[in-house]
Amino acid sequence: MYTYHPVVEILVKSFGTTPESLEPLHEQLLAYRENTEGLKEAMLKHKITGESEFQQALAVYYELEYRDNFNDVPVVREFTEFIPIRYAKKNIFFPLKKTKNTLEVAITNPELSQPLDDLARHFKCHIQSVISHKQAVLDLINRAYDESSASTEDAVDLLDSEETYENILAVEEPEDLLDATDEEPIKRLVNSLLWQAAKDEASDVHIDPTPRETSVRYRIDGVLQQVTVFPRQVHVTVVNRIKVMSRLDIAQKGLPQDGRSMVLIAGRKIDIRVSTVPTVHGEKIVMRLLFQEEKLMQLPQLGLAKYILQPYLNMVNSSGGIILVTGPTGSGKTTTLYASLAEIDNEARNIITIEDPVEYKLSGYSQIEVKPKVGLTFANALRSVLRQDPDVIMVGEIRDTETAQIAIQSALTGHLVFSTVHTNSGPATI
Repeated sequence: MYTYHPVVEILVKSFGTTPESLEPLHEQLLAYRENTEGLKEAMLKHKITGESEFQQALAVYYELEYRDNFNDVPVVREFTEFIPIRYAKKNIFFPLKKTKNTLEVAITNPELSQPLDDLARHFKCHIQSVISHKQAVLDLINRAYDESSASTEDAVDLLDSEETYENILAVEEPEDLLDATDEEPIKRLVNSLLWQAAKDEASDVHIDPTPRETSVRYRIDGVLQQVTVFPRQVHVTVVNRIKVMSRLDIAQKGLPQDGRSMVLIAGRKIDIRVSTVPTVHGEKIVMRLLFQEEKLMQLPQLGLAKYILQPYLNMVNSSGGIILVTGPTGSGKTTTLYASLAEIDNEARNIITIEDPVEYKLSGYSQIEVKPKVGLTFANALRSVLRQDPDVIMVGEIRDTETAQIAIQSALTGHLVFSTVHTNSGPATI
């Protein structure tokens, strides 16, 4: 007597499968003694049993409840906000209801572990699985997201519907387990926010949750301007979409996260740096838009007065010293630094930049991006750069005393150093 998977024995004993029908599959049944998904595929392919019967036998084996449909299950918006529809369909699972300590989840495969572990961690409760057949769970998923999409459509309509947003293309789509939602309204909403930000030459996009709605603001010419609001119910879904684009953990909502994404908008390559922080009303997101492959502005284009421009050009072309550009966020400090570097002959001089992040990727410059998490700070990078025989050093920002001391020492030893200081005025810098 050969030993097959216990589910096969249950099918024979209780669900009308005959021993004779198993004989053509003898070798396959032996091979799938520890794999119920492979076993199901083989038995359904050869019409040994039906899917409903197999799933019921599976429920008996795992001592779980079986349901044939979920037509009477009300949709809980919290579930659709947390779980991207593509992830739910890929793994064929969806939560049914949550009590104080238990989350009931519809599944087709009891051996599914990672999605259920994610749910348990996020909702901080025990998972109680309910087995069903594939179509029943997919019907539940489709109904849930159909009912929750109306608010998202309304949010999209709040934006300029006459513009075309289809010309935004992700360059670096994440190969993440939770890879993007295929809810077109959410994609359209996020795409349109980015498209409009690029059109308005915004440096940052702020997505701020409030008790009743979510506010979207752009920083344009250094000033935050509110551009739209959308329903509070859509907030988590928008946050999840942006997290997926920037390779962040959508299950982690209690800690700040930083990520990045690269997109093409109307032919312009834009590097997006994403920062999330948890607030009492939900996660706040700020996206810094860095326009790549842009033609740098020249110093005469910055609007400097003539009596300032010529002396400054003389300083830029000197062999040593330190030049500090000061000002508040979004005032054009980095633009001024790059315009200054553009005046220098980079073939005759070794120019090295240390930035966080690298805002413009240029040829002819050695550009270093600091990574504090692995110990590459401005100060550490500056020490190493001094051993690279530099003529000109650009430090993105002087943030601490150590960096300031090294920068000044570098300037005193024959290097031309450029940097910025985050202040509101020149006197405040001193």
